[in-house]
Amino acid sequence: MENDKPQGYYDEIEITASKKNDLLQFLNGYEVSVYSNSDEGYDYLEDNDLMLVVKNPYCDETLDIELAGEFSLFFAGWHTHYFTYEYDYEEMKKDIIGLLNGDIGALVVNTSEGWLCSTLYKKDVDHLTDEIQLFKESIHHKETVDKFLRLGGRINIVYWNPADTISFDVVAENINPIRKFPRRSTVRFIVQDGKAIGSGSYKKFEDKTACLTYLWVEPSDEYDEKTVYEELYQILEKDIIADGYKTIFALCENDERDFYHEKGYRLGKERDRDMLIDLMGAEVIHDVTMEKNVD
Repeated sequence: MENDKPQGYYDEIEITASKKNDLLQFLNGYEVSVYSNSDEGYDYLEDNDLMLVVKNPYCDETLDIELAGEFSLFFAGWHTHYFTYEYDYEEMKKDIIGLLNGDIGALVVNTSEGWLCSTLYKKDVDHLTDEIQLFKESIHHKETVDKFLRLGGRINIVYWNPADTISFDVVAENINPIRKFPRRSTVRFIVQDGKAIGSGSYKKFEDKTACLTYLWVEPSDEYDEKTVYEELYQILEKDIIADGYKTIFALCENDERDFYHEKGYRLGKERDRDMLIDLMGAEVIHDVTMEKNVD
């Protein structure tokens, strides 16, 4: 009976009807598609269920909102469920707008065995963040924490705009690396003893071609700069390959040619000047272009 419903409770019809319309109004200004089990790829939905898919203008990573026997959110390997009460529904809307505004990220943890856990991350984060402390504060299941520390892996904090996403590589327990190389978008930072000592980056030039835009290591007597430079390069090259690029090029001075020759680079063609200025934000004075195929 209607009077038997708990206060603030939404029944299944209210979820798929009125809440769909409310969410579409709430998401006014975003491109949202609505799917049911009659649509290809959504046949797993029950008859009264709906999936609202919010298109991401920055990348293919959508925000999916399922209206079923409960409310569910899905984003970038993270998902959670909300009870069908008014309070939970409003909490979901706060999380939705937080994700879309980039105030909240999806913290997703993977090991060599695959996906391990995920949660929402609502605090500030940068490349100097203590990733182990961050993980322990975010994940409160001791067995999960112990497993990650034992196996090592990667912590990704994924934001609606992927340029804001930051990653931490964590090595297995009992291995104490001298340096860490956290990642934000296509930038790798070098962190040693809690201090940033350098960084490097690459950018997309064409569909399958990446430009290695810079490598920088701060001069110091506390470490061997050439060793750190080499470590940074190797990590960036792995990132470029993992992102699907087939060709890398770098704009070099003559005294850098030997370094790139040792990495398998050869003299490459000069790229369009205007395209390079758009890519770099300014004209880069260089002697040669070094190029390498990595497919």
